[in-house]
Amino acid sequence: MRRSCTGAALVFLLHRYVTLEAKEQARLISERQAADADSLFHPMGEPPGDDDELRVHYKLRRPPTPGPPRAVVACCHGFGANAWSWERGALTRLADGLEATVIAHDSPGFGLTSRPKNLRWYVPAANAEIARTMLDVAARVFSGGGAGQ
Repeated sequence: MRRSCTGAALVFLLHRYVTLEAKEQARLISERQAADADSLFHPMGEPPGDDDELRVHYKLRRPPTPGPPRAVVACCHGFGANAWSWERGALTRLADGLEATVIAHDSPGFGLTSRPKNLRWYVPAANAEIARTMLDVAARVFSGGGAGQ
C-alpha cells in the first residue's frame, strides 16, 4: 500500500511539473521580441541560418565626435551578468570619455544571446572567439561596414 501511494505521488508530481513547464514555455518570447530598440544581433557559426546557430546580442555606442574613434573597446560581462550590466552606466561614459566605439555583448546562456544546443559555444575558447568577433564588428562600424543583422 505504501509503495503504491509513493508511486502515485511521484506520478502526480511529475505530471504537475511537466504541465507547469509547458505553460511557462508557452509564455516565452523570442530574443528579438524582448530586445530594446538599440539591440543588435550578430550571427556566428557554420552554416549561417542553421537552426542551432548562435545569434550574439550586443549593444554599441559611438563617440560623440565625428570621424573615426580613437579606440575600439569590448566589454565582457562576468557570471550572472549581461550586456545590460555595462549599458546602464558605462557604455556611453566610455564612448564619450575615451572617444571610442564601445561594444558589450551577452555571452551564450546570458541575456538575449541565443542558447544553441551545441556545447562548443559554452567554453572559454568560444567566449574568446565571440569577444574577438565583437571587436571586429565594432571596428567595421567606423570603416563603413555598418552594424547589426
